[in-house]
Amino acid sequence: MAGASSQSEKVPVVMLKSGSDGTAADSGADSIQDAPEEDEEDENDEREEYKDLINLRNSIKYFDSAAGDGNTMMSPLSLNYALGLLGAGARGETKKEIDAYLGTDDFLRETIAFRKRFSELNYADSSEGRNGYEQVFKIANSLWINSRVCSLNKDYAGHVSTMYGAVINSPDFSDHTGVAALVNNWCNEKTRGLIPSVITADNVSDDSAAILANSVYFESPWCESWDFNENQKEHFRLPDGKSMELAYMNTNGSCYLANDKADAFTCDYMDGLEFIGILPKKEGEFTLEELDIPELIHSSPKECDKLLVKMPRLNFSTEIDAKAALKKSGVRTMFTQKADFSYFSNDPLSVSDAIQKTKLELDENGTKAAAVTVMMMKNTSLSPEEMNPTIVRVYLTRPFAFVIYDPQLDEVIFLGKVNDPSSAG
Repeated sequence: MAGASSQSEKVPVVMLKSGSDGTAADSGADSIQDAPEEDEEDENDEREEYKDLINLRNSIKYFDSAAGDGNTMMSPLSLNYALGLLGAGARGETKKEIDAYLGTDDFLRETIAFRKRFSELNYADSSEGRNGYEQVFKIANSLWINSRVCSLNKDYAGHVSTMYGAVINSPDFSDHTGVAALVNNWCNEKTRGLIPSVITADNVSDDSAAILANSVYFESPWCESWDFNENQKEHFRLPDGKSMELAYMNTNGSCYLANDKADAFTCDYMDGLEFIGILPKKEGEFTLEELDIPELIHSSPKECDKLLVKMPRLNFSTEIDAKAALKKSGVRTMFTQKADFSYFSNDPLSVSDAIQKTKLELDENGTKAAAVTVMMMKNTSLSPEEMNPTIVRVYLTRPFAFVIYDPQLDEVIFLGKVNDPSSAG
């Protein structure tokens, strides 16, 4: 097992990216397919499981293509919702590529499962929290339409309003600063201030046709708080081999997971989600794909008598060029003039830019994490054992990855990688 030294230790991996320090209208389109009944049974569980693995593997490839030298975090769930909003208005090759990334041609079925799950996760009453953390899990969707250059199809508008809970707005897009402020105010509100802005006036132009946005906000205390001593510091080995001193959080892990690439532990949140810390067995640079995270998180827990885990506090933000990462992941047509969003509008539209911002605050008492994904669209006609107990130690004392995971829905909410815990943003 890998560790901070040559001792046999196990450590989790975290996927996160640090900051700059490096360390409505026309209904001419075909009708959108009716939503499936909420009580409709899944006829093929194996196919659904395979679909989930496709999307997780695609998310990991996306992450690796976007990760820089610092800390990185992305939200597969937020990106999936933004793509789901686009896919509901797409046809032809545009829709095929979106569906291939999502691993399903029926993402609406996923949203129905999410809505049921959210009712269990959303405990906004602070009395359900602890040590300053509430139990909250919120997803929101919104569209801002430039009615001068985009006629939104009524069927699409009704579909995303009803099935995605999307709020549709029609501001004056000639006021670039005003539109950016509207989007950023929404972003700030939905993430409870963790992500105060996502675009600037420069992202808005007169030929901007629409802005689609999804937000994910997660907050929960741990089931058991970690121990933390600010004055007790230990080494964290950086990717370049140098070391820095940090104060660590310590606790007993819930489950020990391992494959031939990594050791991992789980720690439980009060709302039922899990934090999975992953430590590569090989020291030095790594990618998430190399760790085979899908196999790792679906493997059976390994036996041990005691699981001791350690990790630093985390506080950082990430901005990912989602357009570039999606193109590398095979989602390309929607960024070109060949894009077909004829369920969305009769006007010729493409995606001009795609952005995801995330923020993580994690300490000994709990976690807050947020993500916002924005898709900017333009009108293309105008211009992306007991004596000898087995003790396992997973100490995150060198670069690691992490997952915030819903075991009930088998859904990865956030992926992260930490190279320098001291960096903040």
